[in-house]
Amino acid sequence: MNGVYLNETEALKRLGGNKNLYLKLLKSFLGDASYRNLCQQVAAGDRESAKMSAHTLKGLAGNLSLVALSEEAAAVEHRLKEGLLVGQEDLAALEAALNGTVEAIEKLIAAGV
Repeated sequence: MNGVYLNETEALKRLGGNKNLYLKLLKSFLGDASYRNLCQQVAAGDRESAKMSAHTLKGLAGNLSLVALSEEAAAVEHRLKEGLLVGQEDLAALEAALNGTVEAIEKLIAAGV
């Protein structure tokens, strides 16, 4: 993980500079259940559903330029696609990226961009 949680400049470029839309999408992201679903699916051994949840999380994070989260979700998705075990260390790295991302989003929302 590179430590960059949120690339606001890139996201705004992708959204045509619409800061209000960006804030709305970030707020919506905070309610997304992909991470929780992924953890439950991994625990249940449901690789196909876990792969879809990892892909969804990677896509959401990527579209919003949530860099670290997108990278960690991509790593988990790759492990699932390759038939490799997704261990606690993989989920811990994903959770750390999610926590850092949520903190960055909350600060951005509080500042009103």
